[in-house]
Amino acid sequence: LKGTNLPLYQIANMYPPIMLILMALLLFAFFKTKPAKITAVLLLISIPVIFQQFTGGMFQEEAIGFMSVIAVFVSTYFAFTKKESIYSIVAGIIYMGSLLGSKYFTVTSAILPAILLLYAIYLFIVNDNENLKHIINASAIITLFAFVSNLGLLAYHGGFALSGFSIGKVFIPINIVLLAVALIIAVILYFNHLGLTIKGRQIRYSWIILGILIIASIPFAPKTFGYIGYLLSYQHIQNTIPLFQTVQEFVPSQYNLSGAIGILGINYVFYTTIAIITITLLYSIYRKYKNKENLLVEIMVITTFYPLLYIGMGVAKYIPDLALVLVIGIAYVVDEIVKAIE
Repeated sequence: LKGTNLPLYQIANMYPPIMLILMALLLFAFFKTKPAKITAVLLLISIPVIFQQFTGGMFQEEAIGFMSVIAVFVSTYFAFTKKESIYSIVAGIIYMGSLLGSKYFTVTSAILPAILLLYAIYLFIVNDNENLKHIINASAIITLFAFVSNLGLLAYHGGFALSGFSIGKVFIPINIVLLAVALIIAVILYFNHLGLTIKGRQIRYSWIILGILIIASIPFAPKTFGYIGYLLSYQHIQNTIPLFQTVQEFVPSQYNLSGAIGILGINYVFYTTIAIITITLLYSIYRKYKNKENLLVEIMVITTFYPLLYIGMGVAKYIPDLALVLVIGIAYVVDEIVKAIE
């Protein structure tokens, strides 16, 4: 700051557009076809509800938060598809930045374990143990960075920025639990082919371990289902103070969804867009599974798009989050259409 000779408020004005440029570059690196890359970049500008978050004229968390979601999304893709460990290390550093840098860690902490879990199950189904082993190694590196991040937050007394539960006097952040559970399940699936023979019958180690884990998790099941129900009911953003309930960003968003689609600001266009993305995903999954092609991209789009679609369609405050994943969804559709034509 001293070297620029600029006051802090001017630096704050420059920071959000820089985050927007980084988001555009990351999406440009992710998509395969040139039209899809251009679509992703243009949508960042044409959807006003996103663009406003990057031109607010002040140091808002949303700018770096949005960028961190896209950065975790893209870096996870490269960590899972590239065999070199450096990609996993970079993904771990980026996830660390998401945990430490903004409140959008609540989004990335849900997306990342979901991607790992569904992709591990898919690789198990198609019997691709080589790639399953690779994503276990990559996820272990990312989990290590997450563990270090949480130690840093706890040391800084940042418990307010974390959600989790306590066992005795030990606080366990939920983002570590989710990653650890997904990683353990992936390991169980990987070792599924190992077992022992008893009286001529083979018993797989994986099912023994899974059974032990299920039994051990029974005491936590009520709290787990209660927490899921709490999230699904939107109670986590409600407030009992009457005056607080008048804040417009916490009202139901069904009448404001047109803002999420930008220049096509009509609700039926929004729902048509959702339908097109869904149909494209279903068709691509069917075609790629039939042709034995990898489904990582589809799994990533599903685990990112639909949870934020649900949240954004429920509460006005999260319409920008919905707009963010619409960028991914629409660019994905363009990518698939161009590849089909070619």
